[in-house]
Amino acid sequence: MICSFVRWRLAVSPPERPRSPRLQKHLTQCPGCTRYAQRLVAVDVALGQPVPPPPCPARLHTDIMRQVRTRAAPTVSPSALPWDRLIPAMAVLIIVAATILLWPAPPAPAPGAASFALAPLQDMERTLARAVSTGPSRLAEPLEREFAALQHDLTAAGAFALTMLD
Repeated sequence: MICSFVRWRLAVSPPERPRSPRLQKHLTQCPGCTRYAQRLVAVDVALGQPVPPPPCPARLHTDIMRQVRTRAAPTVSPSALPWDRLIPAMAVLIIVAATILLWPAPPAPAPGAASFALAPLQDMERTLARAVSTGPSRLAEPLEREFAALQHDLTAAGAFALTMLD
């Protein structure tokens, strides 16, 4: 086997995984790959144990604590405005106000346009007034005819239902 392939295989496979017979045979014959495998095992053992943190030098600890005690905590003024929210809100307000103020007003109707727009309504009003003035009989005739037709249909449907029951 090629040593570079064996070393790659050793590096990528977990240590608890059993090795193939060919790999095992190469390790018994090649002292370089055997040393490489032993170093990998040593690294795995070292990485598996917790590493204690290095102790903090006493001078560093006292310097940090002195600086913490001497520096005042930053204060936020309660009167300070939240500009990050206020500026976008003001921008929106200005845009809305400008839109309302600068929006063009609808054009005023021409002097003769008002009578022209009301002409169809006035014609309809005259027609209705004429129909009412001719008397209730002219308005009631179509309704009476419709009522008579419905009565006839209902009588016919009742007669059909009675024939079906017999």
